[in-house]
Amino acid sequence: MGHFIARVACLIRVLFSYLMDLQRVFFLCHYHQEMDVTDGNQTIDGDDDSVSLDAEFRLRIIYVVIGFLGMPGNMLVIGIIMSSAKMKQSVTNILIVHQSIIDCLAAFFIVLSSLVRDLPDTSNVKVLEAFCRTWATNMAVWGLFDCSTYNLVLLTYERYVAIVYTLRHMKTCSLRLIFCLLPAVWILGIGFNAAFMIPTAAYQNGSCTVYSEWPSEFTQKAVGVFIVVFQYFIPLGLIAAAYIHIAVVLKSKGMPVQRSSYPQDPRRQEKMVRASRNVVKTLLIVSICFLLCWSPNQIYYLRYNLGYATDFNGGFYHFTVIAVFLNCCINPFVYALKYEQFQRRMLRIFRRVVYRKREVYAMTASSSV
Repeated sequence: MGHFIARVACLIRVLFSYLMDLQRVFFLCHYHQEMDVTDGNQTIDGDDDSVSLDAEFRLRIIYVVIGFLGMPGNMLVIGIIMSSAKMKQSVTNILIVHQSIIDCLAAFFIVLSSLVRDLPDTSNVKVLEAFCRTWATNMAVWGLFDCSTYNLVLLTYERYVAIVYTLRHMKTCSLRLIFCLLPAVWILGIGFNAAFMIPTAAYQNGSCTVYSEWPSEFTQKAVGVFIVVFQYFIPLGLIAAAYIHIAVVLKSKGMPVQRSSYPQDPRRQEKMVRASRNVVKTLLIVSICFLLCWSPNQIYYLRYNLGYATDFNGGFYHFTVIAVFLNCCINPFVYALKYEQFQRRMLRIFRRVVYRKREVYAMTASSSV
């Protein structure tokens, strides 16, 4: 366990160093002029000269690159797991597939929202109003990010119950139960964001303002604090509590094994224990990545709502947004580097593809002779 903690600490240092390097690179592409933002109100207007077009273009490129990194990686995870009849019978793997579907959609909407930012060319006020309240707020992107967070909590507690309450997990945790819980992830993620994004956006005087229509400044600050607590601190607290208890259980009595009325091969038991430990370690790393990617943005936003001076046009804030966006494309790398069952399946598919290509090449070469 001590060796694993040292490796996790090393991974944290590497990721933190990477994020800091990314921040320094981004500062080189920083805005030279401020956006037209007053009292936290963001404006989208095609005729606004206050935005550095060069800086905005660079920022959009960064977002598009992140999106294009996230989509194929997550689709690869989905394809590899779903191609295995054994892997897709696992509750944990189905939740990982669900996580990858959410992250893949988030990456897609990052690209789409980065490319489509201007107001529609129409005089229909209702269409413009709908665009402002749904699209300009980036509700799809942030809603999917929250879905990913809540699905990570569900993944963590599926493993928590499997380790701490093994018999209860065997009796109650089934694919049917998980499929019943998955809609709650979407309702919480999308519904939570829609609840405060739609009412606070508006189309006024030819411009689209987002997060600006609040009854009072106190309401804005209070809702802002609640947002950070609900989408960051509560999930983080639940995940941390689960892993702390898991660590205590593993230290006190080791990894529980599935009990059966039939005697089992000790080697098979050892293999199951190792696989279960590997899943826990993999998901712990995924949770650490969530912590690293989300913390700068959420703490910065919390500072704003607590009355501290913040700059939503500064390089650091945009760095925190980039860090959150990166979270949707990190997990496939974690699975590929750490998840042993995923690695074996991926290697098997790769070998099969290479073997078939060799067969086709051999057949083509023989026919040409």
